[in-house]
Amino acid sequence: MSALTYRLTLLDPVLVKQVNNGDPNSGVGLDFIPGSSLRGALVGRYQGVKDAADADFCRLFLDGSVCYLNAYPTDSQSHRMLPTPLSWRSEKDSSNTIRDWAIEGVTDDEAKIQWEGVAKPFCTLWRGEEPPDVRAELWEREAQVNIHNARVDRQKATAAGATVFRYEALPAGEILQGIVLGEARDLATIQSLLPVGTILFLGASQRASYGRVQVSEVQEDAGWVEATAIGGDVEDDSAQLRVTLLSDAIVRDPASGAYVASLDPIIGAPHTDAFVRTLVTGGFNRTWNLPLPQTLAIRAGSVFIYDRAALDPQRLAALVAQGVGERRAEGYGRLALDWHRAASIERHTPAKSDPESVSLTTQASKDIAERMVERMLRAALDQGLTRAYSGANLRIDQPPQKSQLSAVRVVAREALAADNLQLLVHHIGGMKRAARNQFDRARINSRPLSDWLLGLAQTPSGVWDGIEVPLPQVGDVTAQKTDALAGEYALRLIDRVLYRALKERS
Repeated sequence: MSALTYRLTLLDPVLVKQVNNGDPNSGVGLDFIPGSSLRGALVGRYQGVKDAADADFCRLFLDGSVCYLNAYPTDSQSHRMLPTPLSWRSEKDSSNTIRDWAIEGVTDDEAKIQWEGVAKPFCTLWRGEEPPDVRAELWEREAQVNIHNARVDRQKATAAGATVFRYEALPAGEILQGIVLGEARDLATIQSLLPVGTILFLGASQRASYGRVQVSEVQEDAGWVEATAIGGDVEDDSAQLRVTLLSDAIVRDPASGAYVASLDPIIGAPHTDAFVRTLVTGGFNRTWNLPLPQTLAIRAGSVFIYDRAALDPQRLAALVAQGVGERRAEGYGRLALDWHRAASIERHTPAKSDPESVSLTTQASKDIAERMVERMLRAALDQGLTRAYSGANLRIDQPPQKSQLSAVRVVAREALAADNLQLLVHHIGGMKRAARNQFDRARINSRPLSDWLLGLAQTPSGVWDGIEVPLPQVGDVTAQKTDALAGEYALRLIDRVLYRALKERS
């Protein structure tokens, strides 16, 4: 089989939800983009007959002749990473050296050491400058957590009809590499559906600014290999063979039809040792608008050890090429033989390089960069604003009556629309004594509420004390916190703080 490689750059956060993540009010995304998501996107772009009875459609998308492997993150050298073997252990509180228990167990001298599994989901292995030195780079997940609010009635906010939930997704800017396996003629068809620069929408909540990715570096590779053996502690003719899953695998026992947590029914021999975890896997069919049945799967990174003499080399080679188990067309069931061969591995942490400043020479490019940094700054400030008014420091003690809070909110919104902070200053200064006493008596962060309101209205730049965000930069253009921006966010903060107090008085 030939391979078609491509890169996906996440323009928005991507959320492909896990099954049973534990919290009903959250959606935790996978650390990768599954092959089924890409396959679904390409089915949508396919211009031929979309019918399972059509031979071309079935061959391209359904029967496993073309396999859409998972898109995994890339390392510091832009190589596709692979799932971290579950046999890897590191000493607790000291993760620089990794021990592979599938190669060598714990000695008597190490029995008292506290060992823990390597928690990073993906890794890259390579040989060091002086054999048998082997090094590994581990992927650091930088998930993006967004807080959302769902209401039964969008025009009316009530505690009974609202639900706060969060999405933990792959962040924008992440780069992943995916693979499509198949015959050359089929890959040519797939490549025509993936021109460089194509924007695809993957995963959930696409109408809420999730799921936009851009395709690049699409090329065919006839000699592509998913995993190359690394390390010298294991000989090619050793008595044991280590099989590592490079993706989740769904395996049934041919005798009972039950899903099992072992590769033995497919390998054709019992394993002598194993490092295994399982999970429940599912999916979603957009055509039917229904979830797929949930099944037991063996987790990627699981390691099985077999007696080499009991295995058929030709059968193993076929399993590596074709995959094992069910749903192989979606990237399930990928495996490697004796991929990690070193008993001891040194963890490598790549140095983070500062991006070089690019000088923008034309006025048009500077205008575009200014709009970009302003939008980036506003996005960061919106998140900072949410954190600020949700904190305990801006909770109003002994708040004024609801009518008084609503009146100030109306004036604040008028001032925001007119870009005139003096409207709020005049309103507070012109309050009747009974109303003003309520605002003087109320406290916010140990200050009278009236002083806090006047302070922001008269010196709006004080809003930045509670909203601290880095200034975005594109080339040599840096975003600026202008006076107009300070006035806008000061009024928005006032509105949200008073709204919170209003609801707490309900």
